[in-house]
Amino acid sequence: RCRKRGQSFVFTFMDSDGSLQHAATVPPAACGAGGCPVLLTLHGTSISASDSADSYKVMPSSATEYRFGVEGGWLLAPTRHGAHNWEGPGLATAEAALR
Repeated sequence: RCRKRGQSFVFTFMDSDGSLQHAATVPPAACGAGGCPVLLTLHGTSISASDSADSYKVMPSSATEYRFGVEGGWLLAPTRHGAHNWEGPGLATAEAALR
């Protein structure tokens, strides 16, 4: 799907177990010279990575469209196959998405 600048997009990454997984991210509007932090958001079952990322939005009082993401940082919403707990192998998936 076509997205506007500042909205989420989906990408794939190699998980720690060698499988191909996907995540959604929303880039920051601007970063300082030192880079931007990453807000890692983890979801449960039946939630897609893009729906998870798109849930971070605000409509400023003078705006006509939502602003997605978080102020001053990347938003990263990885997903994984199998059980959706984020302990053990799930933590390794989240860390792989950050690389």
